[in-house]
Amino acid sequence: FSGILFHGNINGNSEEVIEENRMTLSVQRRRSQNTNRTTEKELPVQKHDKNKNYFLIADQYSPELLEFVRRRLHPPSPRDLPYNLSSPLKMHYSQFNQSLYLEKLLKGKRNGTFVELGALDGEYDSNTLYFERELGWTGILIEPNPDSFNKLITKGRKSFCIQAAASLINMSALLKLKREYIAQMSYISYETTPDMITVEAYPLYTMLKAVNLTKIDFLSLDVEGAEIEVLETIPWHQITVMVMCIEHPHSEGGAQGIAQYMKKFGYIVLEITVLDIWLANKALLEQHLGSELSIQKVIGTYH
Repeated sequence: FSGILFHGNINGNSEEVIEENRMTLSVQRRRSQNTNRTTEKELPVQKHDKNKNYFLIADQYSPELLEFVRRRLHPPSPRDLPYNLSSPLKMHYSQFNQSLYLEKLLKGKRNGTFVELGALDGEYDSNTLYFERELGWTGILIEPNPDSFNKLITKGRKSFCIQAAASLINMSALLKLKREYIAQMSYISYETTPDMITVEAYPLYTMLKAVNLTKIDFLSLDVEGAEIEVLETIPWHQITVMVMCIEHPHSEGGAQGIAQYMKKFGYIVLEITVLDIWLANKALLEQHLGSELSIQKVIGTYH
């Protein structure tokens, strides 16, 4: 997953100075002392043009942006239609048994909701296909790569799909990325070359509101290094997530940085593997499992 650029400021952890000219949005970020990081980027974005099919530099709370994103959604395939999978006999499709772990953690919960950022083709390494197919879950699949997305919408997934990246600021943007590096958000192109592709980036909150999804059972976040920036754009007083699986090797601060940031919103660490950190909203998971004792029993049980 890639194309994620901007850093947001809704939880008071940074200050943003945004200067806009005709073709460039300059974002100067001064992070809090505990991160000790300062960056300045001039980013290749374009202004909104009503004659074109994108909507740019719009705030995540903008009603116009919300309606625009809704029009960009690919609807769920009807439940009575079969899937079109390359490996239909498989049960779990995740890379390292993530879906198997989550099934055990939530005790086979049915009719849940999910968000998968970095959905790829909707089958390969999918952390959510099992829950949708076997347990009646639904949600939204977010994938910026046009090649992967074109495959995704042929799989018969029973969830909304959108070809977009998650913006790292609470605004929409149009990004230019080299196709070779679309899996790594750090490779942003400033030149016009044949190997570049254009990717729309929208705030995650806007995409969730577009499908009326504010209570989420499972968030799968794989954005190759921008994980904490995505988390920082979410208004946690308006969105609830019971369990998260977040890839951490490329994230600044690693797993511990993610854990420290999410702790202030009531999240506890369930597992840290070589690839992922698993977090849970303590109150929500306790309510689902029945007691705090049940939570203690599931911590450290990933196999």
